[in-house]
Amino acid sequence: MHTVTPEKMERLENHLLDLLADLKIHNDLHIHQAINEFYYLQKTEELRILRKKLSEGINDFEVMMEKIGKHYEEVFCKWRTDYAWMRNHTNLYRKPIGL
Repeated sequence: MHTVTPEKMERLENHLLDLLADLKIHNDLHIHQAINEFYYLQKTEELRILRKKLSEGINDFEVMMEKIGKHYEEVFCKWRTDYAWMRNHTNLYRKPIGL
């Protein structure tokens, strides 16, 4: 499976629009019987909608990862400080000598 990016989708969308433009120029019955113009009109619109949703999803994902990163960093720093304090002030985390 290939990774699809908004840029790849936009390029494909542009290729479909180019084909549709060529179909309008070559108004030949033989060509229009072989190539379904309405299929490409529909798929172009679907790609546009899906590309917009993908871009929004990527933005939402990046925002969520930033929030998670901040939360993780806060919790990790607090844990590290408290763990160091516990090691220095209790025997709970000290290994016996010789082990």
